[in-house]
Amino acid sequence: MIEALFMKSFLFMINPAAGGLNQKVIKGVVDGIGDRGYPVQIYTTKEVGDATDFIRSDGWDATVVVAIGGDGTVNEVINGLVGKSAILAVIPQGTTNVLGVEYNLPDSVDKIIAMLIQSKVSDVYPVRLNDKRFLLMAGVGYDADVVAHVDLKLKQRFGKLAYIWSMFEQLNHYGSYQFEYCIDDGPWEKAASMIISNGKYYGGQFILSRSVRVSDPYFQVFSFKEPGKLSLLRYLMMLPLGCLESAKGLQVRHTKKIQVRSANHGMVQADGDVLTELPAIFETEEFPLQLITP
Repeated sequence: MIEALFMKSFLFMINPAAGGLNQKVIKGVVDGIGDRGYPVQIYTTKEVGDATDFIRSDGWDATVVVAIGGDGTVNEVINGLVGKSAILAVIPQGTTNVLGVEYNLPDSVDKIIAMLIQSKVSDVYPVRLNDKRFLLMAGVGYDADVVAHVDLKLKQRFGKLAYIWSMFEQLNHYGSYQFEYCIDDGPWEKAASMIISNGKYYGGQFILSRSVRVSDPYFQVFSFKEPGKLSLLRYLMMLPLGCLESAKGLQVRHTKKIQVRSANHGMVQADGDVLTELPAIFETEEFPLQLITP
């Protein structure tokens, strides 16, 4: 962690579609940074993928890009930042913001302003997923089905409860497909479902991994070997207890690279949105992003 000693300028990326936006906090932070003499630019996204497209364009000039929204907003921003030198900052809003939990990011105006101005930065390692990247977690099988079938109207109205409803709806689909994976160019193995975790938390404040952080240059693979609804229910019961890693029928491995394929199921969710399709190669990026942290 180092102190950034340069004149900063800020691009605030606001996703108005993110659930639970606190407009008072957002306005207080943007006005507070501007009142302190820092150059400020604001961009409000218009549709899915807009944040990525705008950051890839030449329509902005800032040393810090501030993502305001949930995990999906952060994901769009980091995909736009490929090849850019700007530092990432996050104001946790939206339905879920796992990165905010990972780093205990502040949610009050004064503390957010202090964090942005002080600009202590930490290295975080994205994972390359085919031609895209993610920062927190990804999944195939049941995990991807849950994300893909979330009712967006329900999500807008009830937040995380929409994911819980989708979890129940997709119970019968668990184990319907078989996935093959290859870790570090080793032998191909089989699983009923998979989660690739790049950090400690999952779905908010559930502890998924006790041995990997976003700051580590590797990730953790959870391979669910046992099909069947009873096996899935056992896994789901262990998640809120923080002991999923020790579950029977679950293989847990650390790696920097994994290939996944399936003959009859293609969706891959990453950071809470369906991001791409199988076959997929997941690989920790060689160079880290810089993230402003408290």
